[in-house]
Amino acid sequence: MTTAERPPDILESVEPQLLATEGFLLEVVTSDFPFVSVLAQHLIKAGGKRLRVAMTFLGAGLGDRDPARERDIRKLAAAIELTHLATLHHDDIIDEASTRRSVPSVNANWTNTLAVLSGDYLFAKSSELAAEVGGEVPRVLAATIAALCEGQIKEIEAAFKTDRSVDEYLAVIERKTARLLASSAYLGAKVGGAPDEVARTLERYAIDFGIAFQLADDQLDFLGDERKTGKPVGTDIKEGVYTLPLLHAIGEGAEVSSLLGEKADLPGLVETLNATGSFDYARSVAERYASRARDAATALPEVPERETLLHLVGYVIDRMPVSSAA
Repeated sequence: MTTAERPPDILESVEPQLLATEGFLLEVVTSDFPFVSVLAQHLIKAGGKRLRVAMTFLGAGLGDRDPARERDIRKLAAAIELTHLATLHHDDIIDEASTRRSVPSVNANWTNTLAVLSGDYLFAKSSELAAEVGGEVPRVLAATIAALCEGQIKEIEAAFKTDRSVDEYLAVIERKTARLLASSAYLGAKVGGAPDEVARTLERYAIDFGIAFQLADDQLDFLGDERKTGKPVGTDIKEGVYTLPLLHAIGEGAEVSSLLGEKADLPGLVETLNATGSFDYARSVAERYASRARDAATALPEVPERETLLHLVGYVIDRMPVSSAA
């Protein structure tokens, strides 16, 4: 993969499956019309962490390891990743983003119309793969896409509102980020032949892991390095997406209105959020969810995949930046 943010080394246990899925993703979205292939493959070729793909294979590793299941597991992993990529095509239009994964976004490189259509194409290909796997996969994936849309709509409704509660924000990121990771883990386990109790435990792990992961991304939007993340800092603030550090500062009575808006004063905000302890607070919340994820993983069968799931929790916390002023 050629990307600014490669999969963490701790995913080495599923690296062969991740690499095999890369080629399969390109194959699935290859169209008879070459330009459709170019659009659909644009972000695939840009790489990525592929955490949802990894979660699918880690879940499958908790099953019976029947080789006859391997093709269905790979189709499921591709369906999950194509769903994620489709949302990125659409999100970049909503956010008017110019880059994604260190390359021009589809909307910036071509047009909003083509980004919408290619995102829809990826959703359709994902649904096709889900139908081929069968069982509960199409239903769970459809419900997950609905949750993603609910989260996005709720986020847009709350744009630029400084009276957004922490609970409301957490409910949105549970839908926008955690739900797809949870479906990856749960369906991976089920398609892999794991007992229902194991699949549900893994689902709980992935919900908490996903919330912690998004809270880390919230910090990165203030304090991250664009060369590593592949996207500009301050995007959330400029788009009116007020995340946990800012919501905490507002709750502490900080006067931030003059620092917000399209011409947001990011350095000024970072200084204010440090003064209110808001980055430390957001980290403590992320660590709480990470601890819950760790507890769920500990309850899983003692297989190598469980150790990877535990290490992933540490990876999420470690990737949270710490302000030099903190």
